[in-house]
Amino acid sequence: MIEERRRTKRRRTFYRGTILHTGRSVSLDCTVRDVSVGGARLEVQTDVALPETFELAVPQLDFACRPVRIVWTRNRDIGVHFEAAEPEGPAAASLAERVARLEHDLARLTRLFGELRMDIKRYRNEE
Repeated sequence: MIEERRRTKRRRTFYRGTILHTGRSVSLDCTVRDVSVGGARLEVQTDVALPETFELAVPQLDFACRPVRIVWTRNRDIGVHFEAAEPEGPAAASLAERVARLEHDLARLTRLFGELRMDIKRYRNEE
């Protein structure tokens, strides 16, 4: 019996996917046999050497080009882990601005919470 090391539940699928690598200049069709929050099992029709990381496109899952890393291979099956994509360009600037705004809001709310706690203490002492 094979020990299950997956942290999240997987869902069996039969989706068409596309493996993109070498700057998206090389593509290979695959079948997504199962998927979980953290990764997927892909099946390819030919024995092919793939780079450790590549992009995966799966229209049924709304994956335009999701970065993945190979975790294991067995015959023509490939287990991949979904990698977090680093935003670039305007999206990265927008994200940085949102984070700065959220940090500012958090500091303001923390200060207000402290003031409310002090008001409650004063109110209780007056009774």
